[in-house]
Amino acid sequence: MLVPPFPRYLFVILDLTRDRWRSVNGTFGVDRLLMRSGRPEAVPRGLVEQLVLMAQQDESVRFGPSLREGQTVRVTAGPFAQCVGELAHLADQARVRVLLELMGSKVPVIVSERDIMPTEETA
Repeated sequence: MLVPPFPRYLFVILDLTRDRWRSVNGTFGVDRLLMRSGRPEAVPRGLVEQLVLMAQQDESVRFGPSLREGQTVRVTAGPFAQCVGELAHLADQARVRVLLELMGSKVPVIVSERDIMPTEETA
């Protein structure tokens, strides 16, 4: 599921000695600049550039582990914690289907995407 990492935020480049940054707060659709000590607060140097480098072809950025169908994953939480299986399907709403080897057969289980991590082990 795609969600904005910084909802309602817009990053702008400003030279505080040259640009009329106070007028940004009067721009239609802008709530306000993030301020500290009466001046716009800068994001850490390189943050926006790093986000651009992390962007995939569809311009989305994944902050969690890179997951792909067919890879081996370990369940990290819940009743199947520490079980290793094959990632069968990336569903929407941050859910995934994992095939776990249970009771002599591969059993599909649905878990939260945040509760799995890629592993080097084979399923």
